[in-house]
Amino acid sequence: MLLACPKCNTVFRVQRTAIGSGRKVNCGVCKNIWVANPENLIEEKKVFSKSENYEIDKSFSKNTLDSPKPKDIPLKQPLKENVKSDENKTLISKEINRESEFNQKKNEIKIKRKNFQNVILWFLFGIFLSTCIFGYIGFYHRNYIIAYFPKSLEIYKLVNVEVNPNLKNLEINDFSAELDDDILIIKGKIINNSFLRQLSPKIEITAYNNNEIISVFKVLGENQVIGSKSLNHFRSEIFDFDNNSNQNINEFRAIMTNERLVLEAW
Repeated sequence: MLLACPKCNTVFRVQRTAIGSGRKVNCGVCKNIWVANPENLIEEKKVFSKSENYEIDKSFSKNTLDSPKPKDIPLKQPLKENVKSDENKTLISKEINRESEFNQKKNEIKIKRKNFQNVILWFLFGIFLSTCIFGYIGFYHRNYIIAYFPKSLEIYKLVNVEVNPNLKNLEINDFSAELDDDILIIKGKIINNSFLRQLSPKIEITAYNNNEIISVFKVLGENQVIGSKSLNHFRSEIFDFDNNSNQNINEFRAIMTNERLVLEAW
């Protein structure tokens, strides 16, 4: 098959298989580069060179015209070597492109893997940090948590953590101790001056005789939780107190203790 350069019109003899479905070729004369397609190929019997005077035998047989032989067509050196060299260059460039694409994909996979590892590490760090924060709050402020979320009491009982009241912002008011024959009546109020709910502490009652301690006993408030800016009443009656009353008790004192509370679910 013949292939003509579109720039200098130089004709080359090439194989159809060298062009295939289309490829880039290089003119060996003017160095022009173009994409040759199968449509650009011409059969040799239909092409005649204009550079030389070609004498065509005009003698006819009955039905045919003698065609010039392909070797009589003046052609310059075919582009086989250039086609081969260009094919090798194309193969090399394809190999280089594939290698670069492979390295690019490999780097992308490395970056994605690294990003995924960073996400996992930050996620685990977040869980660890959240655990530390909630653990700190849950342990050191457990009295507030139980006051607001009574069901959490079961968790503290399960892990056997002591529940202690916070005496800050709490005070005792209207305390009195009265003897009615052999019955001692203790009553008073625990006032919560905080804006948060708090657990009601135990009240320790101490009986004195001339600054000498005669007896000590403890009472609890009516409610386990004291609301914000609210109060909790406590009252206790001790029967058969005549044994102690005979010792001339002249003073009762009441103080709040932060000892462990034994709470019931409510």
